[in-house]
Amino acid sequence: MIPRLSIALFRYTDDVPAMIEFLTVLGLRPPAISERTERLGHSTYPPLAGQSTRYVLRATTRAAEVGRTSLGLGTDDLDGTVEALRTSGGTIASWDTAFGRSGRVETTRGPLRIDDISSPSDLDGSHTDTERPERPERTEHVDVLPVLFSSTVATDRDVLTALSFTLDDEREGAELWEAPAGGRLLLHRAHGDRVDQNDWTVAPGIHSDVNPDALVHRLSRIGYTDARLTEGAVHVTDPDGQHVEVHPMPSASSPVPSPSSG
Repeated sequence: MIPRLSIALFRYTDDVPAMIEFLTVLGLRPPAISERTERLGHSTYPPLAGQSTRYVLRATTRAAEVGRTSLGLGTDDLDGTVEALRTSGGTIASWDTAFGRSGRVETTRGPLRIDDISSPSDLDGSHTDTERPERPERTEHVDVLPVLFSSTVATDRDVLTALSFTLDDEREGAELWEAPAGGRLLLHRAHGDRVDQNDWTVAPGIHSDVNPDALVHRLSRIGYTDARLTEGAVHVTDPDGQHVEVHPMPSASSPVPSPSSG
């Protein structure tokens, strides 16, 4: 049992300020940029936060990386996680970074990153609560649901089970998996142009209780004129040219929406 793993998303972008503004308008908590962050360099930003999933922005100038979102994991007990994975037969490595400690576990999809998010630092140079400025209480409920398109669902199911994820729901070719310490992943059968990338690349779906008409208006006001409401979801192109869908926050009685083909 590996009880402390949570989900994080790593987004590669060539315009971090624009992505911060975009995600903040969608309702994710904006990062706190401190002197420490600025001293470490322009590519170091604290994660934006949904209700249960962290969204880490990473600056890149490589065209092949721009717009890619990769699944990652976090734990407040990296040593315990490494030991548990090794005991269960996993191949894992860990190392020190400028921000703390990280590791990776080898899977059938290739390496999956695991970051130490214990105090005093959070993922990728975030700060302790004592370093953060006061923020207003969240009045809108917003979260990120990564979607992993798979042509080998049974194999991916085995990987998630080995990481102590639990199957929460299964509907119409999609399985909703929950990480032990926070965050959910939608494992979806590949279809149409939603192909299996054979790595941990995911499509980041947004769930929000923000009024969709109001969200379209917000986005249009700051230049996202393609924002539109279609079949209950807001569709918009982000600063990296990626199609983003914002769906209503699911309830216990409503299915988790699957992304369209754009």
